[in-house]
This record gives sequence, C-alpha cells and structure tokens, in this order.
Amino acid sequence: MLKRIINLAIVAMVVATVSVMAAPNQGMSDSERVALRAYQTEMQNFNKTEVFPKLIEIQKNFDQSISKNDLETLNNLRTNMRAERMERRKENKGQGNNTQGNNPQGNSMKPGNVAPNPDNAAELNKIIQNNPKQYDKLKSDLQKLQQEVQPKLDELNKNLLEKYPILKNRPNLGKNSMINTFVQSPDKFLLWNPTPNKMMGPNKPTNTPDKDMKNK
Repeated sequence: MLKRIINLAIVAMVVATVSVMAAPNQGMSDSERVALRAYQTEMQNFNKTEVFPKLIEIQKNFDQSISKNDLETLNNLRTNMRAERMERRKENKGQGNNTQGNNPQGNSMKPGNVAPNPDNAAELNKIIQNNPKQYDKLKSDLQKLQQEVQPKLDELNKNLLEKYPILKNRPNLGKNSMINTFVQSPDKFLLWNPTPNKMMGPNKPTNTPDKDMKNK
C-alpha cells in the first residue's frame, strides 16, 4: 500500500525535487529536452526512495496524534485543497495556458503554490492551535528530514549536472526542493494530499482515523 501511495504521489503531483524555471520549454533544444527529462527521472527516483516515504510517515504520525474530529476536518481540508488545485489546472488548460511553460515539472500545481481559501485557512489554523505540541514535533521532523536529504540532493544535483552538462546554464536546477517548501511552510505540508481520492474510493479521506481514537 505504501509503495502504491508513493507511486500515486509522483503521478498526481508530478513533483521532482527541483524547480526548473530558468528558461521556457519552447526555448530548449531537443538535446536539452532529452537531458532534462533524464535529469527529472533521476530526481523523481530520489524522491521515491528518499523523500516521499518519510514525508508520508511524518504526516501519518501527526494524524495519529490528534483527535478524531481534528483529523476528519483535516482530511476534508486536504480533499478541498486537492479539488481546488485540480480545478485550477483545468482552468489553465481551458484557457490554453501552458502551466508548465517555465517549469516542465508543473511547479505551479505544487501544494506550496496553491494557497487555501480563507475558510479553509481558518479551519487549518484551528487544528494547529488545538495541537501545538504535535505541530512543533511535525516541524522538527521536517527539519530533521531536510538535514538528512539535502546533502544527498546537493550531491545528486552536482553529479547530474556533470552527467548532463548541457543543463549547466539552468541555474535554478536543484534550488527549490519539495522538502524545503514544507520546512518553510509546514502548514502547507498538513494539506499535502498525494493520493487521488478517486483511487481511494468516494469521499474516503487519505488518512482514516483509528477506530479506537478518542474524541477530544
């Protein structure tokens, strides 16, 4: 199940570890496109093994530490956030805009770049206020993960740029990782919902409360 969630996360969010906004796709040569796709694939594989499983575990630990009511509200917020992101994507496609024009990985659709509406933000803030210790631990866990994976990410980025020297003039490669976004904005991490709801069943939340969880 965990492997399936990780794979769905990669497909649903099209997230690698980097933001590539140095130049428009249409301004790239065929050789650059081939090199960039190969670069992205290796970065995605890094995420799959080094980042996603640990992010899922951090989120799971938080979810299991809060009340049933808070978790139900949080899962609803995640569902709403995902729906808003998908609606934004449909609107962009309908307008004929290339949402990946400056970023072939679809960075504009990442959770860190789609802000919740005011009502959802207020509900999320209530959850954080209800669970200050759990939220502090979540922030600490994200920071520890960042410290763990960032050196590996930097080394991989260096090796890939040596492997694909045609990409060396794209200075933003490797600069904007998903984990960094979540460390800077842990509230956005709480809304991270990598699993498509249609794959989990209608109206079924990503993380279901334990039956024996007490309602505070």
